[in-house]
Formats: sequence, structure tokens, C-alpha cells
Amino acid sequence: MSPKFHHTRLSGGDRKALTKELSKSRAMTRIFAERSAEKRREGEALIREYAI
Repeated sequence: MSPKFHHTRLSGGDRKALTKELSKSRAMTRIFAERSAEKRREGEALIREYAI
């Protein structure tokens, strides 16, 4: 079977720009995930504090 999605051929500059944007988006995703986990921990601590 052939793949359903065919990648578009990119020039060297376009490929470099795409790689750069993907690395930025991965970094932002990681930062947001860390912040989310931190906020979740803080929220759970508050819930435990007031549940006692």
C-alpha cells in the first residue's frame, strides 16, 4: 500500500526553516507541559490542605 500522505519536496532553506519552527514548537510544548504539571501540583496541594 502507498502512504496516504505524500511529503512535499522542500529546498534546503525551507527544510531548515521547518526544522527550526518544529524545534521551537516542541520547546514551547515542553514549557507548557511543565507549567501545567506545576499548576496541577499546586492545585492538588491546596485541595489536600483544605480537605483535612
